[in-house]
Amino acid sequence: FQTTLQSLSAPPSVIVLTETKLMQGQDTKRKQVRQALSDYVIHFSCARQDKTQGTKPSPQPTPPTPPRAGVLVGVHKSLAGQEGEHLRVHDHTNGATSGLLGGTVAHVTLQLPGCAALELVGCYIPPKDEAHRYRKAAYAYVAGLQSPNVLALGDWNAGLLEGDRPAGTGAAGDRLHAAFVSTNSLAPLGGLA
Repeated sequence: FQTTLQSLSAPPSVIVLTETKLMQGQDTKRKQVRQALSDYVIHFSCARQDKTQGTKPSPQPTPPTPPRAGVLVGVHKSLAGQEGEHLRVHDHTNGATSGLLGGTVAHVTLQLPGCAALELVGCYIPPKDEAHRYRKAAYAYVAGLQSPNVLALGDWNAGLLEGDRPAGTGAAGDRLHAAFVSTNSLAPLGGLA
């Protein structure tokens, strides 16, 4: 990863990494990431796998489940400020969809002096989301931002344009993603053409 960054003619202003699986308490791994991205102010979002879904609670303590998903949003210090003074990190651990957003959404607001705020939302939608719970929670979160300046970046595990998938964009997740993009007047960074 560091080699890729060094090969670029200029460092990216914003980096979004998905499937990081970096939980709080994984200090060594998080330190390695912070060192690799030392020119960035970074925000992590991760969650544990829910292995209790559909099962009866056990009276015995269960070992911690491994991390799932995970999103990292990094903003270059030339924009964020050396200590992140131009960034506001959003905590979405409370509320009806909080269990679905952990590891699925990481959100920071970049507010430069004299400029409109820019919402930077890193998203990761797990591929095995047959009921589309994570997808719908992330869509609701992004749509609820009420801002004209949103960059929703990451891995949506959905095709939007005809060439995004070899077999076309006919899967249910693809259709939901297309509707989300259309309804919220969004567009891919490269445009829709």
